[in-house]
Amino acid sequence: MNEKLLSCLGMIALAMGLFVAQMLTGGWACVVLWRWFVTPIFGIPAPSYIQSMGLLLFAGLFIMQQSRSKDDRDVSEKIGASIAVAIAPVLAVMIGFVIRMFL
Repeated sequence: MNEKLLSCLGMIALAMGLFVAQMLTGGWACVVLWRWFVTPIFGIPAPSYIQSMGLLLFAGLFIMQQSRSKDDRDVSEKIGASIAVAIAPVLAVMIGFVIRMFL
């Protein structure tokens, strides 16, 4: 196999791995924050882990903004942005924990 094909396959595998990481951390954060805030206030039972990942996918359909223009960022900037998206739910849970301490 040539080097360009291996590089392309590596990027596809990395993108899939980052997507899975985003879904796992997002689903976990959704369940935790729901149990901390929505259930006590509204009495609505928390979704399961799989249901929360489905909710994230569903909500993403409406809030995702896709630009049709060419993305001028290089690969490392795109990877950094994807990692930040995967880490954001963990930070949301940390902030939620602090808020929960004051309730």
